[in-house]
Amino acid sequence: LKSKKLEILTGGWVMPDEANSHYYGVISQLMEGHEWIRNHIGEDYKPKNHWSIDPFGLSPTVSYFMKLSNFSNGVLQRVHYSVKKYLAERKELEFMWRQLWGNRDNSTDFTTHVMPFFSYDIPHTCGPDPKICCQFDFRRTAGSGMDWSGMDCPWKLPPVVITENNVKERAALLYDQYRKKAQLFKTNVVLVPLGDDFRYDTEFEWNNQYSNYIKLFKYMNEQNEWNVNARFGTVDDYFRLVHERLHEDNDKLPVLSGDFFTYADRNDHYWSGYYTSRPFHKRFDRVLQHYIRTAEILYSFMGIKGFKERNALRLFGLLVEARRWMNLFQHHDGITGTSKDEVMADYGQKMFEAMKKSEEIITTAADFLLRQKTSQDLSTPSKSLRTSESLPIKRIVVHRSEVILFNSLGNLRMETICVHVNALNTVVVLASEPNTTVLQQIGPILEFVHNKWVIDSKLYELCFVSTIPPLSFQKYLFKSGVPHNKAVIRLSSTELQSRLYLILCLSLYLIFNKMQSYSENQI
Repeated sequence: LKSKKLEILTGGWVMPDEANSHYYGVISQLMEGHEWIRNHIGEDYKPKNHWSIDPFGLSPTVSYFMKLSNFSNGVLQRVHYSVKKYLAERKELEFMWRQLWGNRDNSTDFTTHVMPFFSYDIPHTCGPDPKICCQFDFRRTAGSGMDWSGMDCPWKLPPVVITENNVKERAALLYDQYRKKAQLFKTNVVLVPLGDDFRYDTEFEWNNQYSNYIKLFKYMNEQNEWNVNARFGTVDDYFRLVHERLHEDNDKLPVLSGDFFTYADRNDHYWSGYYTSRPFHKRFDRVLQHYIRTAEILYSFMGIKGFKERNALRLFGLLVEARRWMNLFQHHDGITGTSKDEVMADYGQKMFEAMKKSEEIITTAADFLLRQKTSQDLSTPSKSLRTSESLPIKRIVVHRSEVILFNSLGNLRMETICVHVNALNTVVVLASEPNTTVLQQIGPILEFVHNKWVIDSKLYELCFVSTIPPLSFQKYLFKSGVPHNKAVIRLSSTELQSRLYLILCLSLYLIFNKMQSYSENQI
C-alpha cells in the first residue's frame, strides 16, 4: 500500500446492492469500512476510487454518495448489454455521471468507467474474445499440481506457461485483444482487470500470474512498431493517465444522467426478481436499521449526560457489532436474497443478534436518561422476535404497566400506537399528566386461522394517538377504567364500528367476552 502497488477501492464493509439497500445502510457500511481502515491501517490509505462491479444494476444515488465522500472515479460492470453496445459504438463507456437535478452544473459529476464485456473475470477483460483471454489466466495452468477442479477454461484451450520459445506467439495473441478493446474508448489507455471472485488466496497464483505477465509485458514493450506500454498498475494509475490524456488532447468525457436498471446480461434475461425476493429478510433489514439508529442516538445522549460506568465501553462494543451485522447484509448477495439458503439463514441470525444488542442499548440508555441510573427492570420493546426466522409477536400489556415511547426523528411526530391488552376495561393515560385525555380505542383482535377469521377470546387491541416532540421520550400508563371508544361489532352486517372508524370485514363473527352486539332489527 505504501509503495502504491496495491490500492483499496471504495473501502466499504461490503460491495452493497444498489436497488434494495436503504441509503442509511449504504452510508453506514461505507463509514464502517473506512473507520476500520483508519483504525487498523492508517489515515493515509483512505480510498479515493470506487469499484462496483457485481451489483445487479447501478444507482446514481451511490455515485452521488461517492462524490460527496471525496471519491474521484468509479468502475462499473453490470450494465444492460444493449446499453453497453450503444456506449461502445460511440466510445462513451467512460463518462461523467451527473445527477438528474445537476442541469448544467458539473458539481455532481462523477468520472465513471463501464467495463465493456460480459463479466469482470479474466476471460472477459482482456478483449472481446473470451476463448483467447481465458488462456491468459495463469491460475488455470495445466500441470500446476494444484486442484483447480471446475476452473478449466470452458473453451478447452488451457493457459500455457510463457517461455522464450512461445512468448512471441503468445504476446501477439494477447496484444491483439488489447488493441481491439482499446478501440472502444476515447483515450489510448486501456484497463485490463486481472482477477475474479475468491482469487489470489494462494502463493501459487500470485507468483504464476506475475511471472508470466512480466514476460509478456517485456516482449510487448520491446516491439516498437506495436506502440504499446503494458504494465501492472492500480485503478488510480489508470484514471490518472486517462485524465492526463484528456487534458493533453483538450478533450472531455461525455455527460450521462439516469440509472442502470433493469440489468440484463444476455437476450431477455432481466435481473429483476431480486427486487422482491425473500421479503422477510428485506423487511428485517429496515426494522433493524430503525433499532440501530435509535441505539446510536440514545448511546450518544448517555455520553452527553455523563454516563461513565464500565458498562459504557461494553455497550459501545455491542453497537459496533450490531452495525457490522446490519452492514454485512447490505451485500449484493445479502439483501437481494440471492445467496444460498444456509447463507441467508446466517444473515438472518446475525441480524437477529444485532437487534438484541440494539435492544439492550436502548433499554439501558432509556433507563439512565429517565432515572439517571441503570437497572434491569426495563423490558424490551412491545414487539419481539423469538428467533431469526419468526414473525414478531406483541407482548401483552397489563394494568399498571408503563410503556415508554421514543421519537428518534428531529421533528414532531403524531403516531397511532396499538398494543395488546388482556382486559376490556383497560385505558391509557399520560404518566406525567394522567388527567389529560388521550385519544384511544379498544377493539377485538382478529386473526386468520385455518382459512377463516377468528376473534381472540382473551386479548384486545388498544390503539391510542401519541404526540411526541423531537428526540424525546413519552411515558404512558395503562390502568383500569372506562374506555373512551369501545369498538362495536355488528353480527349480521359484519362491521367494526366506533365513533371515528368504520371497518368492513369479510365474513361473519361470533362475539364473546362482554363485547356489545346488536340484533338484526337494531341495525
